[in-house]
Amino acid sequence: MLEPEHISSILLCSFALVVVLTIRSYLQRRRSHPLPPGPTPLPLIGNILSIPSEAPWATYAQWSRDYESDIVSFWNFDQLTIVVNSHAAAKELFERRSANYSQRPRNTMIDFAAAAISMAVAYGHDIAPENDRFVELAHRSFDMLSAVYFPGAALVNAFPSLRHLPSWLPFAGFKRYAKKCLQMTIEMKNVPWQSVKSRLVEGSAKPSLASKWIVENEESDAGEEADEAAKDAAAIIYAGGADTSSSATTTALLHLTLNPQVQRRAQEEIDRVVGRRRLPAFDDRASLPAITHDEKTYADPHDFTPERFLTESGILNKDESKIAFGYGRRICAGQHLADANVWILVATTLALYMFSNMKDENGNVIPIDISFSAGLVSHPAPFKCTIKPRDAEAEALIRSLQKSAA
Repeated sequence: MLEPEHISSILLCSFALVVVLTIRSYLQRRRSHPLPPGPTPLPLIGNILSIPSEAPWATYAQWSRDYESDIVSFWNFDQLTIVVNSHAAAKELFERRSANYSQRPRNTMIDFAAAAISMAVAYGHDIAPENDRFVELAHRSFDMLSAVYFPGAALVNAFPSLRHLPSWLPFAGFKRYAKKCLQMTIEMKNVPWQSVKSRLVEGSAKPSLASKWIVENEESDAGEEADEAAKDAAAIIYAGGADTSSSATTTALLHLTLNPQVQRRAQEEIDRVVGRRRLPAFDDRASLPAITHDEKTYADPHDFTPERFLTESGILNKDESKIAFGYGRRICAGQHLADANVWILVATTLALYMFSNMKDENGNVIPIDISFSAGLVSHPAPFKCTIKPRDAEAEALIRSLQKSAA
């Protein structure tokens, strides 16, 4: 048992060490190479007070306008952050000069990856309409990671040497939080994987990447290392599909609710190509041409105008609308599956349903606040809307689909 005076000495020495490391890093920063323009950092803490916790991307965009530069920089304590605000600059840095700029500094608190797609692809699991246990696992994991995603959220990201401090120190709570993140990630990885193994034994497993890899590894006696690698790969697909695809789909439905004229045009196009007796399929996509915020690329970037992606003749243009998936070596490996997943969700939903603003008891339209969460994955703020079948024909198709799925 440590005596109180020993604990005080340890705390004092630890604090002194942090101060020394901080001052040394600050002095090194002052001697660094020229950087892109940005706000003047304060001593020791940098620009952390200038970065809002809500919609920080709006601040980054404003800095780009203020400093008349597509690339700006700021300091999160001792950690330098470079913000690329235009498609042209991102393409130049991460594709044409990818050898120089496609490496990302290791984030001590975020050592997990998430790509995109769905539980069906990863595990052959049909998601429950509500409170699906696997999706809830992914959501809890993302919530925990989002809490440490922003500049300043975890001091260890700015000062990696802090990871050597004992976890019981008052200001080392990040180590205890990291342990919880690790436990949650292990659970998210193991629970659905073991579920597939159990279903394989029972003979009830549906085709999926997990079932395929499990069988292949067992037949080839690949060993524990191969099993862990496959388990990790499946978890990446599952985690990405549970959060990123739902965010993209919800965003699309939010804007369709707010823009009924766009919704009607999309439904007319679906009716023309697909008809009313079936749902859209991937084969229809080429005939159903279906959004970022760089003002140099898009006029009025905050307006929902899908027709900006059409040529004068009504053909889908070659717009670089996939930049949300990244560039060069950082590009999302699951972009094609994720893109297809969101497309089929939105297209089939539009074929069947109408979305509109809710009304109060006096018949007045209840406005929807367009705001987005800030985190590892940005989601629209919760909003209420009215969802109903487009007409009797759509309702009949819905009932037919429900009956065939029963």
